[in-house]
Amino acid sequence: MALSGNYTSLKTVIAKVYRDFRIKEEDRVLDMIEWAGEALEQIGTFEQLETITEPLCINCHSIPIPCGLVYLNQIRHNGVPMLPSTNSFGPTDTFFSGRSQADSGLPFSINERGLDNATLVPSENTGMVADQNTYWVVPGYIKTSCSSGTVEVSYQRVPLDDEGYPLIPDEVSFKEAVYRYIVMKMIYPDWVMGTIRDAVYSHAQERWDWYCGQAGAKAMMPNLAEMENIKKAYFSLRPKTEQFRNSFNNLNKSNVY
Repeated sequence: MALSGNYTSLKTVIAKVYRDFRIKEEDRVLDMIEWAGEALEQIGTFEQLETITEPLCINCHSIPIPCGLVYLNQIRHNGVPMLPSTNSFGPTDTFFSGRSQADSGLPFSINERGLDNATLVPSENTGMVADQNTYWVVPGYIKTSCSSGTVEVSYQRVPLDDEGYPLIPDEVSFKEAVYRYIVMKMIYPDWVMGTIRDAVYSHAQERWDWYCGQAGAKAMMPNLAEMENIKKAYFSLRPKTEQFRNSFNNLNKSNVY
């Protein structure tokens, strides 16, 4: 079954660890938060994250990477999706530098040479324009071919509660996986020092491995409505190869091109 869409605070898992191990020291909380983050990264499913869409301002071809970004989904400028730059030197200014298509005297295809000099008729439905903007992700920034303006950025991030604690899917497999990873990390120093038996640490590691796989499988399993979307996306007489330009809005619609 797919995830329910509900989240719970990491504090519930940390509280369980404190109860089960009768921990009195409060200085272990930060360690547990870090270990929980490691566990969620290793489960690593797209579905455990939240989707954020927000407008960001371009300043000198640069946009600061949004705080908490895990996956970058798509960037749009004036409603038109931008593609990652294939230029070895990064995104460059708009191809026609502000000139109109008619003034350029060039065909509308950006792959004109590769298409044996074929000229494409301009159409709002083709999605092929000679001056399509591009971007390039560098440490701390998204570099764009636009020098200024505003873009819409869609990305995934780890959801947080009001106190800044990570939220995890409110599913027993996720909560148990994070719990088991924290337990494994807590006893690891004792195992290294030889104060606990190999069998104890091996059992903790096996439990983590089991619930990590279970949580990932549960997150990736589609529900009935999602399976219908998959069916409509795959079973079509004509392939839907141009869905990127409308942000995949029609991917689950029959016979829409």
